[in-house]
Amino acid sequence: MEIRLTNVAKHFGREVVFKDLSTNLPPGSRTAILGPNGSGKSTLLQTIAGVLVPTQGTVEHIVKGAPLAPDEVYRYVSIAAPYLGLYEDLSLEQAIALLAAAPERKGGKSRRSGRAAAPAKGAAKKSAAKKSAPRKAAAKKTARKSGPKKAAGRKG
Repeated sequence: MEIRLTNVAKHFGREVVFKDLSTNLPPGSRTAILGPNGSGKSTLLQTIAGVLVPTQGTVEHIVKGAPLAPDEVYRYVSIAAPYLGLYEDLSLEQAIALLAAAPERKGGKSRRSGRAAAPAKGAAKKSAAKKSAPRKAAAKKTARKSGPKKAAGRKG
C-alpha cells in the first residue's frame, strides 16, 4: 500500500498540531516518526490510519494503483496504542471481536474505522464505578489529613 499525504494539517480548536505536511510512503517502506511527548506523533498516525480526519489536505491510501474509499482503509491500516479506545475489562481478543461485530454508523461510516463500539449494557457503569471508588476514598483520606486551610498572616 502506498500512502500519500498532501498539505495535511490537524487542528484541535485553535491548537495547531501539525500543518502543511506532504509526504509519500511507498509500499513496503519503513518510516520512523520521532518527537517529544505532545508533538503530534500519535495524532499523525491516527490521521494516516483514518481514525482522525485532517483539518486540511488529503490522505490517500493506494492499493494496486487504485485509491481506497475512506470506509475501506480499516481493512488495510490499523493503529495500536495503549490509550486508544480499548476497554479495560476486555481482553485484546474480546475488544477485536466487539469491534469487528460493530454495526454500521449512520451516514454509512463503519465503526471499525472510528472509535470502538460501546460495551454491553451495564459494563460501562460497572467500570466507571470501579475506577471512581478508589479516587473517592483517596480524596476523603486526603481531606481528613490536611483539615481546613488557615490563612497565613501576622498577629497584631
